[in-house]
Amino acid sequence: MQDNSNFLAEHTKALQNTTDVMAELLKKLPIIENLDSRKGGEYGCPNNDGEAKMKKIRRPYNINGKRFWITGNSEQEVSEEFAKILMKEKGISVKAQQTHDLCEKIDEWFEFKKAHKKIGIQTTRSYDKHIRDIKSHFDGIKVEQVTWQGIQAFLDKFSHQSRSTSYQKLVILRQVLQWAVSDGILTVNPAKDKRVIISQKAKKREAVPLKEYIAMVGMAHTIKLHRDRALFALVALTGMRRGEALALRWQDIDWARGTISISQTVIYDGDKPVIKEPKSDAGVRTYPIVDQLRDLLTPIMKHFGYVVSVDGFKPLGETAYTRAWQRVCKQINPNKYTPHQFRHTVASILASSPLISPKTAQTMLGHSDFATTMNVYAKTEIESALDAGRIFTEIIKSS
Repeated sequence: MQDNSNFLAEHTKALQNTTDVMAELLKKLPIIENLDSRKGGEYGCPNNDGEAKMKKIRRPYNINGKRFWITGNSEQEVSEEFAKILMKEKGISVKAQQTHDLCEKIDEWFEFKKAHKKIGIQTTRSYDKHIRDIKSHFDGIKVEQVTWQGIQAFLDKFSHQSRSTSYQKLVILRQVLQWAVSDGILTVNPAKDKRVIISQKAKKREAVPLKEYIAMVGMAHTIKLHRDRALFALVALTGMRRGEALALRWQDIDWARGTISISQTVIYDGDKPVIKEPKSDAGVRTYPIVDQLRDLLTPIMKHFGYVVSVDGFKPLGETAYTRAWQRVCKQINPNKYTPHQFRHTVASILASSPLISPKTAQTMLGHSDFATTMNVYAKTEIESALDAGRIFTEIIKSS
């Protein structure tokens, strides 16, 4: 008979998952009897003081007519020892179950995604941040050990963040674990369990109150640095996206006609600004120069270069942009409204006027899909945008 110590050493890895081992053995050995009529029990081992320091569990088993008493510190230990004896008696070799590190699986999935799908710099940065959070929380966890409860605990850990942020983390987990399902590692995806919930309520990003908006526009000429003043003027009076304002060049402004051509945007690779085309065709558009915007930009007008820039030759880096907006907030924006909130305000002003069609507002803001019903409106021409600009000016003046 094979030496017992060698046998146990040979099957050490096979015993890592006792549940699977037992399941396979029970299928192959229907002759295993239930526990002996004697129930066994627990007993304490006295220490030097005569007190029980640990409870032991002792269980009787009958295998092919042989009785075995198995002792352990827990039911898990008893089960593992039972599996060892059972394999020894029947000479059954159970192949060790292969496990897969979750963090390694995440890296494998992400590398494949980057290699086979077009992912922009901004999207990659967003993925990197969420993946760092996921890997930090699940460090050392095997794919096979991930449960819906563990995923819920992870999401609850980030409940202080926005709902959309938590949802993005959940989407990544769903995709990684679905990858594991496709590879045959898992049979079900725990991240798709209906019991997994995102507790945060969606926060609606409010527009800047009109009274405060008008006051800040009136104070914009007091902003000290020209680039800061230009940044505020563009986002507050056109509703441009941050990247569009940073990518605007003086040659994109037609002062004689009174229009601004928006055809590019800035994204960041680390702190480095990168010029890109808008993500949709709707992002390429013409916007009217309202009187208030002309008044703010004319004194600092140049003939070339970027409007929001230190030297005119390149857009602001991300750190420089952040500091510029912080200076704007310190001088005229004490409630620290974001550029996107000003965009919401411009949209609200456009929508509030019965003289500006929804389709015109959609074009001015660069929305690819304002609403399904907006498709019944005719295509907006530059003249329509100019008319809307004049109306926009009057709305601000009359408020």
